[in-house]
Amino acid sequence: MQNNWWKINSEIRIDTPFLAVYEDRIQSNIKQLIKTVNGETQKLRPHIKTHKIGEILDLFKTYNINKVKCATIAEAELAAIHEIPDVLLSYQPVGVKKERWISLLKKYPNVAFSTIVDNLDSAKALDQIAQKNNLKLTVYLDLNTGMNRTGISISKNWEALIYEIFKLQNLHFAGIHIYDGHLKGDVTQRISTASNLFFSIN
Repeated sequence: MQNNWWKINSEIRIDTPFLAVYEDRIQSNIKQLIKTVNGETQKLRPHIKTHKIGEILDLFKTYNINKVKCATIAEAELAAIHEIPDVLLSYQPVGVKKERWISLLKKYPNVAFSTIVDNLDSAKALDQIAQKNNLKLTVYLDLNTGMNRTGISISKNWEALIYEIFKLQNLHFAGIHIYDGHLKGDVTQRISTASNLFFSIN
C-alpha cells in the first residue's frame, strides 16, 4: 500500500470528532488474517471490541468469517443484528447481566451464543436461570495462563471444575477459553510461548 495511506486529502471539510474507516486497509488486514490459518476461516473468531461497527461485521461474512468474540452484551447484540451465526461473550455474565444475556438469546434464537465461566458459583447461577427459561447455555471454562485478569488459574484443579459443569443439566460445556494478551515479543516468540502454554494444559 502507498505511504501515508491514512492521510485525508480534504480534512478541512470534515467536522470533528469523527471515525475514519479505511475499507481497503481493513480488507487487506482480513486477507492477512486468513493467510495465517491457510484459508481455514472456520478457525477464526475475531474480536469486535476494537471497532464495534456493523458494516465491518458484514464484511467479515463476505470472507466467510462467521464467528466473532465480544466483550459486552451490547457488542453481542450488534453481532446478532448483523446475523453473525456464532457469537462468544468473553466475560461471564453475573448479576443483572444474566437477565440481559437470557433476553438476548431469546431475541435471536438463530444465533449460536456462548459465554465463559471461571468458577462453580457462576456456572450454577447460569444453570439456574437457563432452567427457569427452558434454555441450554453454551459455556467455555476460562483459564488464567498469566494475564491475571479473569479465569481460574491453571495451577488450580480446573479439571475438577469441568466435571462439575458437566453435571449442570442446562449448561453445555463447549471447551476451554484462554486469552494470551499478556504475551510479549515478536510473532515467533509469542507463538512459541502460546504453544508451550497449550501443551502445558493439554
